[in-house]
Amino acid sequence: MSRVALLDRSQLFTGRKILHFANERIPALRHQEAEEDIMRDRKEDLPLALYVPRAVMSRVAEWGEQAVAYVELSAGTDTSPLLDGLPGNSCPCPHWGYVLEGAVHVQYSDGRRETSWAGDIFYWRPGHTLSVDEYTAFVDFSPKRQRKEVCNHIDRMTTVASLEPGNLGQ
Repeated sequence: MSRVALLDRSQLFTGRKILHFANERIPALRHQEAEEDIMRDRKEDLPLALYVPRAVMSRVAEWGEQAVAYVELSAGTDTSPLLDGLPGNSCPCPHWGYVLEGAVHVQYSDGRRETSWAGDIFYWRPGHTLSVDEYTAFVDFSPKRQRKEVCNHIDRMTTVASLEPGNLGQ
């Protein structure tokens, strides 16, 4: 059963939405959310999906058909060696996201290059590799199945090839 609460700007709404518009009092609906409907988490609580020592750390939550990842790349990391063997030797998965810290250099298989800087919202189309000069962190959203295929490939590459950190730019 929903109930209506009146809020003003000085009050913090602790439900799903934070609502305040200037100093107006506004109605806000509060309701109980089923646990499976909650799509939020702390990055520290996300399961570790990919870890390459001194290079890549990725924590991922799967929400419906989407995956949300918190990714950290160590200074000097180049993902190219990890993507060898995928179509075009690049990531076939699209990503939408936000760079929290650092900068990500994106190289597309058609030769195009771009850089996503801290504070940038980005879309990286399929057919890319990534490299960073400094420690970088970002959040990205991508199709769950495609992301899982790429992570499985990287896991196989690091296991079979026993890549040393130097192969990743370290």
